[in-house]
Amino acid sequence: MKKNLKALFCILLIIAFSFSSVNQLLGQKKVDISAGIGFPELLNIGMRLQHDQKQIGFSIGSFPSEDRSYSAISGNVYYHLAGHSKLSNRRAWYGRGGISYLRD
Repeated sequence: MKKNLKALFCILLIIAFSFSSVNQLLGQKKVDISAGIGFPELLNIGMRLQHDQKQIGFSIGSFPSEDRSYSAISGNVYYHLAGHSKLSNRRAWYGRGGISYLRD
């Protein structure tokens, strides 16, 4: 399972960076790459695809410890509701809903 999670993590990184570099070459920022720590996402890396004021994202995470190893996969939907930004057409305030799968 650990090898599969590491392979999935590497594939996600490659996809995220390839989308990011292609979009920067075209002058569009439609892909966001994220990394963080939290619950239930654990130590995670993710990617979000933007369309107008909506975003769809997914992330994978893990948290190794001495006695157990945890892994998580999450999918989220974001909708930007209100506010404005000088640097982007995306509204500043958003709501987020999602689902996560946590395995130990």
